[in-house]
Amino acid sequence: MQKFPDTQEYLEPEDVPSTSRYHSDLSARDAFADDVVLRVTVSPSFSAVCVIGMRDATMSGSTGHSVFYLRNRFPEVDESLPLADCTKPIDAATAQLLSAAWIWMLRDARHPQCPRIGLDGTTYQFYADTPEGALAGQTWSPEPDSNSGRLVELAEAVAHYCNGKLDEADLQRRSTELCGRLGRGACRN
Repeated sequence: MQKFPDTQEYLEPEDVPSTSRYHSDLSARDAFADDVVLRVTVSPSFSAVCVIGMRDATMSGSTGHSVFYLRNRFPEVDESLPLADCTKPIDAATAQLLSAAWIWMLRDARHPQCPRIGLDGTTYQFYADTPEGALAGQTWSPEPDSNSGRLVELAEAVAHYCNGKLDEADLQRRSTELCGRLGRGACRN
């Protein structure tokens, strides 16, 4: 019997998403703005969609980086859900570590030999804007100890940092841990 590699160690490549699906929601358009360099759209089966990401203010003529978290009333979700959002600055070193791990996982995306699918769970659609072009990949309810699971954990840490539940040192530590796990110089410039 042939053994296939764990499909959760890699993201699955996908087309770069557009804002057209979310055009009616100003906050969603904000999550897809030109200065957004990292983003994950989190789509649980039975609750509100959220978007977690990082902005590069230099793209809009300002300085610095910030992370954001939006839990929104996208058209396919019950409009009675409250809108929750936050934005918080991060320093350049944290932004570089976060970007390096995120982009490495997207560049290493591959089509699985045995797709992982199900009826219940959460889809995570990752995106990065790089000098070489946009990258996109996804995973569905990954195991926590897989590379994809660790990237999901890092994205969730960004939301917790934004909401004040983690400090920036912890966000740096988690980014560094994922870089170390990926190995092969994943987070070097």
